[in-house]
Amino acid sequence: CVQETALYTLIKDPDQLVVTNAIQALNEILQNEGGIAINSKMIIYLLNRIKEFNEWGQSTILEITARYKPKNEDELLDIMNLLEDRLKHSCTAIVLGTIKIFLNFTLELPHIHKQVYQRIETPMITLMSSGNSQGSFEISYIILSRIHLISLKGNSSFFEKDFKFFYLKADEPSYIKNLKLEILSLVASEDNLGDILNELGEYVNEPDVDIAKNAIKALGGIAIRLPKLAKPIVKSLTTFMSLKQEHIINQTCLLYTSP
Repeated sequence: CVQETALYTLIKDPDQLVVTNAIQALNEILQNEGGIAINSKMIIYLLNRIKEFNEWGQSTILEITARYKPKNEDELLDIMNLLEDRLKHSCTAIVLGTIKIFLNFTLELPHIHKQVYQRIETPMITLMSSGNSQGSFEISYIILSRIHLISLKGNSSFFEKDFKFFYLKADEPSYIKNLKLEILSLVASEDNLGDILNELGEYVNEPDVDIAKNAIKALGGIAIRLPKLAKPIVKSLTTFMSLKQEHIINQTCLLYTSP
């Protein structure tokens, strides 16, 4: 229709706010068709201009780019290179939107997918840390959830050297602490096991019963995942039995009796 044609024309307007509003309008009008119709020419054009846009505009461009399917590997790499510096942006939504594109675009390309983890590791840790320092635990939780998912899929090695960022902090809510404990269990390796064991051992003495129990579970998870390194873990678990606290003894016994 005439209205839609006019809106598509506005995508090339020099004013970034006009472009953003045109995209939003087309997404709304064409909602039943999946939103604005996109193609290679449009995506490359918008990504070449993305730095001109405010945070809302950049997020809008990233949202439609995430829907696009590159024609080939060369185009995929071109798009990722155009977005590389967005990983260093101060806006959480822009960084996460870029990470989503990188991960989605390379799902069926394992050799590039692994490289993506290397590219997003530092931005994710930076975002998580800045969220904690600013008291924005919701941001930290979103990042931690993504790191947890990546680690569960067998890619925990990319975060092994960052293990200290997953240590618990006194002012963190319990949902952050418990997720960090799960991540510590996944990123433990031969190189960092001693440090992580000592840290988890401290958490067993936490007054928060759930944190103490989940710290013991984390130790058990490491022993199952790394059986060759189980000996020092078993030794630590044995010492917990002498603490004479019912919840600690019960949780430790559960680990020993689990199949």
